[in-house]
Amino acid sequence: MRHQRITLRSAGVVMALALGASLAHSQQKLNLLENPVTAGLPSAEQVLAKYEKFLGGKEALAKVKERTVWTRRIATTGAPDETVLLHYSKTPNFSIMNHTNLDASFNHWQNGCDGAGGWQRAGGPDKIKDSGPNASAGPMCHQELYYYGYLALDLASMKQAYKSIEVKSELSYVQPEVSVYGALAGGKGKDLVPGGVRDVYLVLAIAAREGDEGSWFIFDKETGALLRRQSDDGETPGPPAANAKFTSFLQYREVGDGTVAPYQWVSQNKNAIIRGVATEIIDNAPLDDKIFIRPKNALREDKGL
Repeated sequence: MRHQRITLRSAGVVMALALGASLAHSQQKLNLLENPVTAGLPSAEQVLAKYEKFLGGKEALAKVKERTVWTRRIATTGAPDETVLLHYSKTPNFSIMNHTNLDASFNHWQNGCDGAGGWQRAGGPDKIKDSGPNASAGPMCHQELYYYGYLALDLASMKQAYKSIEVKSELSYVQPEVSVYGALAGGKGKDLVPGGVRDVYLVLAIAAREGDEGSWFIFDKETGALLRRQSDDGETPGPPAANAKFTSFLQYREVGDGTVAPYQWVSQNKNAIIRGVATEIIDNAPLDDKIFIRPKNALREDKGL
């Protein structure tokens, strides 16, 4: 009997261990159902580091202090509308963009950042709107410059714009076609990110400052390139694919100084689809600081307007 009791106890231990393992396995299944599957995903730091490396690496990017970009802007919805954007940028956050007609005359709007804040004017020389101090480090003057390639990426500065950045999932994504307008793109060599179906990481970034835009980012798994940014007006964006603004970045090419930039973007909201194709990007051509001075409710002669 003694031997039998020991055997029964041993069997009980085995049964208890088996039951515990079964419960743990069931709990694991339950957790997987309750939460997104994040096992095996890279960290946000790893994704952003690969993005930086793809654009040329920290050292090459840091050498770009000034950048001039000519972009053909094409509205592909509504009435025909083809204009030019001329964008000057200078580190750390000085910029000015002129929206002109094909004959270089002023079209409708101009915006810029003078280090203290952002400003914009639209509809005429006397309609200047101050965007406040947030905009100097917000959507217009800080975040968007990097994504569009208007200024070479400063990864540390970019990360400061967000209080949290998290890789949420891995999925398949269809990179949009470059269209016939892709023939206008400048740069050197071939496009570095082929079109079609791509494996990507979906990343959530919550803005650090009130008034800035949080974003969903889609990064290419193979190359590290930023393929899409989706955003809303608030610091925390809504669910992905239900956002107010979508911008896809295409035709990544070599600039010619060791860096890479997107030579095409497609931006979409509920009202319009706008395509921009960079015909030329020039780095470190000297830019006079005077061009970044905001207008005083009049066209300034020193801007050549």
